[in-house]
Amino acid sequence: MGRSGTQEVSPRGKRVHAVGAYGFGNFGDELFVATVRENESRIWPGATVRTFAPASGAAWYSGSNLLGRIARLGTAMAGLAWATIVAMCGGSILQDVQGVSRLRSKFLGRKRVEALGVSVGPFADAAASLRVANYLGRMDRIVVRDEASVQRLRKLSIVARNGGDLAALSALVGPYERKAALITICPSAASGVDATQLLSQVREGLTAVRAEEGWERPQIALLALSSGGSYPDRPLCEALASPLRGDGLEVETQTFEELGLRGTCKALAQSGMVWSQRLHGGIVAYLSEVPFVLVGHHAKCIDFGRDIGAESLIVDPAGSWVPAIRRLTRGEAPPSIPAEVYRQRARSVYLVGHETRPQL
Repeated sequence: MGRSGTQEVSPRGKRVHAVGAYGFGNFGDELFVATVRENESRIWPGATVRTFAPASGAAWYSGSNLLGRIARLGTAMAGLAWATIVAMCGGSILQDVQGVSRLRSKFLGRKRVEALGVSVGPFADAAASLRVANYLGRMDRIVVRDEASVQRLRKLSIVARNGGDLAALSALVGPYERKAALITICPSAASGVDATQLLSQVREGLTAVRAEEGWERPQIALLALSSGGSYPDRPLCEALASPLRGDGLEVETQTFEELGLRGTCKALAQSGMVWSQRLHGGIVAYLSEVPFVLVGHHAKCIDFGRDIGAESLIVDPAGSWVPAIRRLTRGEAPPSIPAEVYRQRARSVYLVGHETRPQL
């Protein structure tokens, strides 16, 4: 879709400001940055692309104090002044238009605006849906992460394509030699589940794995995928590690901050299975063809599961993981959309020169 009066820019003059929740030390968002940089010449041929965000997890930028807010506002305004195209790239959850996004929208003027790989809704109320509709209505290209977002926008009379998650374009993500008895668990401090409840769910799941697989002592990797912002995962990993070691298990605690992007993708891909409260723990496991369970603490997790035909692997935050884990161990409920088909769709929708859309 396009806006009347949008100023056309020659390919060599295009300057793209890729925006998102970058610089907060979150694995999923930093994977988006790397994926955009890897594919920028095929997403925006001939353009110069910048994010203006600092290196992942810079405390002066990601903090909730006045310095952090000023820094984020400054990078948003610098990018807006420099760019001919402003592109929301991955991870944004448009349930409303607030904060920097609302301020940015006031100054977009005649610039081209795009949203790539975003989730839309659900909305808190009619006013929020109207703000999102007005914001997206000025955009020249809208590609969302899941079919649920397509349908929510359709009700607002906005046309969007489903390209899936941007991580499907990343060369860092894919199958790796797996360690059968290695279970990687990705807790999320943003999930709203406390350590006591999470420990109970994990222990119950381990009991099921022992019964189903005969693994007396599975190896456990506790992987913190967010190291900055308001919800760092390391404390939750450490709260689980001690009691699990007390159960006689071999437990290793790892962080995205220590492993980096490549190491984190490898850690997930070499797992025998992944149990994740973080969305991109589940997405990278899926794209790496690793059996996974994803906790549906947010609509984006549930919508992803539905999009790949894996609803039975999305578990209730407060419920038992055991039924889904048993499905994994028995091979009863693999995603109905193979990972390679998901990747082909992403390439066909996001990348120039890959316009043939596969059948899903």
